[in-house]
Amino acid sequence: MRVSAKDLVDVGGVDVGDSPRVVASVGERDVGKLVDVGENLDLGRVDLLELRVDLLDDPFDPELRRGLSNFVPGVPVILTVRRESEGGDFRGSENKRVDLLCKLIDFVDAVDIEYRTQGDLRDRVLQRAQEEGLPVIVSLHKMDRAGKKDELRNDLESLLETGDIAKLAVKANSLKDCLNLLDVTQEVKKELKKPICSIAMGDIGRFTRVVAPLFGSDLIYAPARNETAPGQIPLEKINYILKNLL
Repeated sequence: MRVSAKDLVDVGGVDVGDSPRVVASVGERDVGKLVDVGENLDLGRVDLLELRVDLLDDPFDPELRRGLSNFVPGVPVILTVRRESEGGDFRGSENKRVDLLCKLIDFVDAVDIEYRTQGDLRDRVLQRAQEEGLPVIVSLHKMDRAGKKDELRNDLESLLETGDIAKLAVKANSLKDCLNLLDVTQEVKKELKKPICSIAMGDIGRFTRVVAPLFGSDLIYAPARNETAPGQIPLEKINYILKNLL
């Protein structure tokens, strides 16, 4: 039986922690396209929308704030400005990245910040989110490895100590890496009963994106149009699999 969180997290009216939630990730180069794709997505079984602002050609385009101020996507929005070292495309300084997150937080329902962000900068985002009453996804992306079970457990526990929802994405280099991640996800979810998202990236780990929810993972990321992370499964296939599996 799938383990549910005891303390559910409210993301814009959607509870995270009791059942798998589908997150459509929007990554476009143009501000207008970003807003257009987000607003006109065939929602199907989409529960949340992630805006990958780091993938814009110009994340500081003043049109972005104007566009978001009138943005009506139909589902709650997660703001992400992913840095290069964790698979993103933001090329500016960490100070500028955090400034951008803090300025755009007014227009969203949750924010994603990397655990390995410099402490004082990470705290700025956490504080800003707290002021707005928004939940925080604290993420960790290991782009070349997964680590052993003890390391994975420590990762998830550290993420949950820092934010409201833990997102751990690791590169699977073997089937064992995938099984370890699924096993640890189930163990930590059962013990701490808090929302978790676990992903094994790459071709080997591709299947975990739809299987991990059976082990307690609460978020399933799928591309709204263009792939925003390695190994993502198209949204329509995610919906089909979930309909017949969960």
